[in-house]
Amino acid sequence: MELQVHEKFFSHHFKYSLIWSMTLVMQCWTQGNVVTEDETVMLERPASLKCSLQTLQEIMIVTWQKLIYGRPENMATFSQQHGIVIQPAYKDKIEITQPGLSESAITFLKTSVEDEGCYLCIFNIFGVGTVSGKTCLSLYEKWKMDPPGKQRVR
Repeated sequence: MELQVHEKFFSHHFKYSLIWSMTLVMQCWTQGNVVTEDETVMLERPASLKCSLQTLQEIMIVTWQKLIYGRPENMATFSQQHGIVIQPAYKDKIEITQPGLSESAITFLKTSVEDEGCYLCIFNIFGVGTVSGKTCLSLYEKWKMDPPGKQRVR
């Protein structure tokens, strides 16, 4: 009798473990990888950040977020249903220049010091959940050098 109870428990537990494992494998296989590339541009110039995801599943919406002290802040979204939606704080700073569900890009019209940092592109996949990628923007400033022999007046 003890053996039958143990077999039933093992059988029940095994079924759920198998289903859970198969779900995880399918989820990883269908999600694919988010491809991103970091960008380095001169301060006050335009800059674009791009993300792409190859998957067989239906992507519903793409969201762009800025990481501020490790916390995400929504910037913009794109979906077939609502089109491009840019949050008020970013209206005059960015545009979604590649509005697509499997490939997306945002462009900073004129970069400022506050724009330097990392960003998330999040793909919301129907029936699966979200898959995200991280891309970072670095800025540099062009230094103006005085010609040799020229002295500065202070």
